[in-house]
Amino acid sequence: MHGLMMSLKNEIVELDPYGRVNLVEPGWTVTHMARAALDTPGVVSRVVRTMPLRQLARAMDVARVCVGLSSPAMSRHLSGQTLTVAGGMEGRTLWDADQVDEAAIRARARSTTD
Repeated sequence: MHGLMMSLKNEIVELDPYGRVNLVEPGWTVTHMARAALDTPGVVSRVVRTMPLRQLARAMDVARVCVGLSSPAMSRHLSGQTLTVAGGMEGRTLWDADQVDEAAIRARARSTTD
């Protein structure tokens, strides 16, 4: 995807001089597709321990980034960029198990308000 985006960002300006192409990379996001994995005991804790923000993304978190990128007013000078929506996930353990409140993480993930 990254290579395609890098090509398209250079070609889009031939069709639209203000055309922009960016890429959104979601990390662990609470969706129907991820539900089985996230319902497996210990997975949420193991995944969130690698995230500075200690929370899973909701679909709305990813959607808000997409809306911002699609808005000429909010991102008029961004093109060829990859935005990762993953809570700062680094792939290494940052938090001890006792520092992760899995019940609170699950409750926030189910919530529809911020």
